Amino acid sequence: MIVLTVLWMWSFAFAADSLERRLLDVGKGAMDCGRTHQGEKDHRAVVQCVEKQFRDGQPFRVRFDDACIDTICSWGIIRGEAGGAIEMIGFDPKACDPANDTDVWCGTKSVPCEQPKLIVKGDKLKLSCGQDYIF
Repeated sequence: MIVLTVLWMWSFAFAADSLERRLLDVGKGAMDCGRTHQGEKDHRAVVQCVEKQFRDGQPFRVRFDDACIDTICSWGIIRGEAGGAIEMIGFDPKACDPANDTDVWCGTKSVPCEQPKLIVKGDKLKLSCGQDYIF
């Protein structure tokens, strides 16, 4: 148990950005379904992992990157515990300027997902949370 705690603390401290830190913190014991973007060769496998974990009510975390106008924006989807709620976490790295770089979650915004519906068609995933998100 101590080894797992130390490994989690190390991965949290050296996470690539604040979205990674937030996904690791909220989903400590969750299945890591990966990180991908549309067109990447592992996109289908990531979508299948999310679909299985979602369907089985199991904890998971995933990150989908997308190109924004002048930066890379990302969405994290997380279920922190079995049967728990789904949470969407939006990320814009431009919000992590020097004025707020002490905030370990800078640039992230949580979007609760009540009564989520997941639809998978091919390698595309659609998550409905009052608004539709397509990955």
